[in-house]
Amino acid sequence: MEKTEKINYLDGIRAISAIIVVFHHYILAFLPALYTGNAAESHINAASEAYLAGSPLGIFYAGNFAVCLFYILSGFVLSYKFLKFKNYEIIISSAIRRYFRLVVPILVSVFVAYILMKLGFFFNKEASEFSKSSWWFAGQWSFETSFWHMLKSGLFRVFFAYDASYNTALWMMSYIFYGSFITLGVIALFGKLKLRYVAYVLTYLILINTYYSAFILGIILADIFANSPNFFKKFNHFYITIPLILIGIFFGAYPFGVYTNGTIYELFNLQFLPSPGQFWHIIGSFLIIIAAFASTNFQKFLSNKFLIFTGAISFSIYLIHALVLGSLSSWIFLKLIPHFSYVTSFSISFIVSIPIIFILAFYSTKHIDSNGLKFSQYIYEKLAKPTLLKFKIIRTKESQ
Repeated sequence: MEKTEKINYLDGIRAISAIIVVFHHYILAFLPALYTGNAAESHINAASEAYLAGSPLGIFYAGNFAVCLFYILSGFVLSYKFLKFKNYEIIISSAIRRYFRLVVPILVSVFVAYILMKLGFFFNKEASEFSKSSWWFAGQWSFETSFWHMLKSGLFRVFFAYDASYNTALWMMSYIFYGSFITLGVIALFGKLKLRYVAYVLTYLILINTYYSAFILGIILADIFANSPNFFKKFNHFYITIPLILIGIFFGAYPFGVYTNGTIYELFNLQFLPSPGQFWHIIGSFLIIIAAFASTNFQKFLSNKFLIFTGAISFSIYLIHALVLGSLSSWIFLKLIPHFSYVTSFSISFIVSIPIIFILAFYSTKHIDSNGLKFSQYIYEKLAKPTLLKFKIIRTKESQ
């Protein structure tokens, strides 16, 4: 099949997304007032934490916004190649490989959580007694497990039932899985039509109250990028891209854990939407990705070595960080808290944990995630493709 060039600066966006998600979960676990604005959960300064919870500065730990970035990028990546080359084998290959591509690293993540639970190596409940995150952190890994239960979760429920019981970061995987097939279905039906943008917009409006609308926005960006490559260059002016980034950040920081009444976001609390925060996070993500396509300076920033490296291991960071948070980070914190202040104990735990997350993610990407990719390619090339050729569902280049 045809190949497309790698768009490096998109890895930079993936990196930022992964970093924000990590910050988000550490904030939920150890500094929950920064998310809820609840003074009873404060550890630093109640007024300051309440302000940050409802301000644009919350962008640094706006986990739901970061996930929306990832959803739009998923829609883009899944559709770009087909929209560029118009070869239906690309869609068939992606559809067949999708589950097998994801299942290996996810099953390993769930299995590791299962082992940690069996060994009693999660200390989140004890840590939550100090952190005051009883509503979130204390409830993680608090169920009875079994090998069969773990297997059902890792092989089935994570993908089809929005199950995140073994790893809180996996709540997004059902959206990614279903969103992938919505993306492939939309481009298969409409990707070659002259009026396809009308179909895209109508599909977006139908899905506007769901995370799946983000995937449709990814399709729109992919179509423009594939078929009108100079379109975004028209907007490569700082007086356009800087406002796009700033407005994107503003909407991306729309608070999820605190009421917007009395905050700068009160005006944007659209009551006719089931989840205004979800809507604005998707819009904010969309604007920032548009800015990335338009601005060469933004592309240079997103293509720096650290972000490219982090982007390459970002999926593994997603899968690993919550397990480190509940085990190692909590254990370090509990060892320190009798001797140091709360903030010092948390800070040391966090600083020690971050490089460990990166190291584990690097080796996980190298030895687990990469094998998941190879496994999915094997399934398609060696098992599925010969059957598809036999029944003439796809054709060789020579017969086209």
